[in-house]
Amino acid sequence: MRFQKIPFLKYAPLLLSTMWCYSAGLSCPNGEWGCLDGKECISQAFICDGNHEDTYHCSDGSDEDPAICAQWNCTAAYWKCETDLRCIEEYHVCGGTETCSDGADEDPSIVFIGS
Repeated sequence: MRFQKIPFLKYAPLLLSTMWCYSAGLSCPNGEWGCLDGKECISQAFICDGNHEDTYHCSDGSDEDPAICAQWNCTAAYWKCETDLRCIEEYHVCGGTETCSDGADEDPSIVFIGS
């Protein structure tokens, strides 16, 4: 399921072939991302997911770095909040509860565009 904010398709899935490598010398399997400290790989779904109150997925916290989140395109089945730049699961979009800090996921101009 994909969503589009009218009139523009603002967030498109990031193609793995164009993914930036942020870590120095760390080789991660497809679908994973290297933390900036170069010590560990995490699932791309954990990048900019907003999980940083209790713990980060990367021990150095780079998975929630604002500079990275500003440029990161959410993985498939996730949608990017406009203000807090975090990736939320698509089932939260138009789910009746504001999940993004600015309520963008409940914007009435969001429409379903796929199957």
